Amino acid sequence: MASDELEPAPERAAGRTTGGDIIVALGAALLFGIVLLAGFMVYRNVTDSGSSPHGLRQRLVVSTAAHLDVDIIDNDYKPAVVQIPAGSTITFKFTGAAAHSVTDDYGRFDSGIKTHGNSWDYTFTTAGTYTYYCTLHHVMQGKITVQ
Repeated sequence: MASDELEPAPERAAGRTTGGDIIVALGAALLFGIVLLAGFMVYRNVTDSGSSPHGLRQRLVVSTAAHLDVDIIDNDYKPAVVQIPAGSTITFKFTGAAAHSVTDDYGRFDSGIKTHGNSWDYTFTTAGTYTYYCTLHHVMQGKITVQ
């Protein structure tokens, strides 16, 4: 064989991979995982407005009335962020199919677990900020500002 001729590369046995093939496969799997995670995060930001801490992505509902209804449907409080005057009563209406609760972060109130068709009233007599959540679905969060 002349010195300027190249020898053919040795053939790999069927089913055998080289270290380079493994690295390429791992890189592709990692890239796929990153793309999947990014897509999921975008989906959550677009569809799950109540999943941020204390519903802050939802628009503030300001009420001057002595009574306000908050619907609990699916996995959300609607509205989740409200401002009311001291002495106002909020009726939490459990309208979704799943059971939920309205539980203050600091233990000042707790509706207990309620199911579809039930309601629970709470009168806010003291000014302040009340953050609450569902004990069964911790992503469900809300905030009430009492003035």
